[in-house]
Amino acid sequence: MNKMKYLTKCLFLLLCTFSLAACGGKKGMPWEAKGIGNILPEPDTGRFEGLLDLEDSFSAHVNDVSLDDFQEYVEKCKDNGFIVDSEETSDGYDAYNKEGCSLSLSYMATSDMYYISLYGSRVEGTFDWPTTGLATLIPVPETNIGSITIDSSSQLNVFVGETTKEKYDEYVKKCIDKGFTVGHSKGEKYYRAHNKNGDSLDIEYQGFKTMRTSMYANNDSDKDSSSSNDSDKQTNTDANTETNTTGIRPEFKELMDSYEDFFDEYISFMEKYETSNDTASMLSSYTDYLSKYSDMMKKLKEVDQEKLSEEEALYYSEVTLRITQKLANVKY
Repeated sequence: MNKMKYLTKCLFLLLCTFSLAACGGKKGMPWEAKGIGNILPEPDTGRFEGLLDLEDSFSAHVNDVSLDDFQEYVEKCKDNGFIVDSEETSDGYDAYNKEGCSLSLSYMATSDMYYISLYGSRVEGTFDWPTTGLATLIPVPETNIGSITIDSSSQLNVFVGETTKEKYDEYVKKCIDKGFTVGHSKGEKYYRAHNKNGDSLDIEYQGFKTMRTSMYANNDSDKDSSSSNDSDKQTNTDANTETNTTGIRPEFKELMDSYEDFFDEYISFMEKYETSNDTASMLSSYTDYLSKYSDMMKKLKEVDQEKLSEEEALYYSEVTLRITQKLANVKY
């Protein structure tokens, strides 16, 4: 591995590590899981940070640990029943328990830490597909097993159960036929795109025969044009206001989406770098990414985690998990 590639890989892993801690949290927090986190075993070693324990989601960073410590914790989670639809590598583990709760564990060797993310089952009941709003822009799923967690004029979030990976692939094709092709990003288990009106769609196959479908309306037409010259300041200020206690504010979603878009661009750069015969000429682009990363981290650190609604905290956790998984799948 040449020097440039080595430094790029190191930065790549550090980006992931810093992104996980971007929204802060108290350092050295005690392990006091009183929400859904109480179904997880407590790690035997490490120092906990960024612990978020809600009724249906849990996340935490465990610092000052070795790969052996991480693998021991994986085995403890297996003993607790997280063995359904499992996917395992030396530094990662994803699985469900029989109740449909999903667990994701990721180890970061460069910082001696691992990340825990847990979500409760969203496919225990049934739902009625909405006949108005954003849901009318996409196909009706073949099954009504699951739950609709958000349905408003600006947001839609649906978890659809009894959906195999093959059925998920078919649904993605139907959404493409509906016009969601603008600025698309596609992986084996996710699809993100906009339609010509700027409405965004995010579909993900999550395992356990579960598909998550999220939509966000284009809010550009609702913005005051007088604020366009101060958009960055407005984004950071609004993301810390207390005007909303539920739902996801458009400005917060915009910040989190730009956060994920940054890493999508970075991954594309890495893939281009792998096939380039003139890596020296790419140094300027590499420097640009360092600058963009610095700006992005500054915006994220200005977000007050204590003022986030439950939906916003969950969305932040979901975006962070997607980024972690994308970074982990990059080939060097």
